[in-house]
Amino acid sequence: MLYGFLLFVFILLVIFMIFVILIQQPRSAGLGSFLGGTETVFGAKGTVTFFTKLTAGVGAAFMILSFILSMLNRPATYGSAIEEAIKKGNIMKQLPVQPQQPKK
Repeated sequence: MLYGFLLFVFILLVIFMIFVILIQQPRSAGLGSFLGGTETVFGAKGTVTFFTKLTAGVGAAFMILSFILSMLNRPATYGSAIEEAIKKGNIMKQLPVQPQQPKK
């Protein structure tokens, strides 16, 4: 119940994050700054806008919620596939083989 609700909120958050990122103004004119535009590649950032702060908040919520969902969805025990097969009886348990003595 809780996992399903959190997953629904996570999907809404992802869709909202996509829209917030697409609404933002581009920082430069695409490849113009890369090919010798007036701005440097690591140029001065302008003022921090509302959408920049909103993107940071939504990104932080995305990371926290994805961590919570991964912790809720993890298996209760961590066993290997071989251990599980032995428990089910699919693999025969063999006694250790005695090494052969060299012939003299």
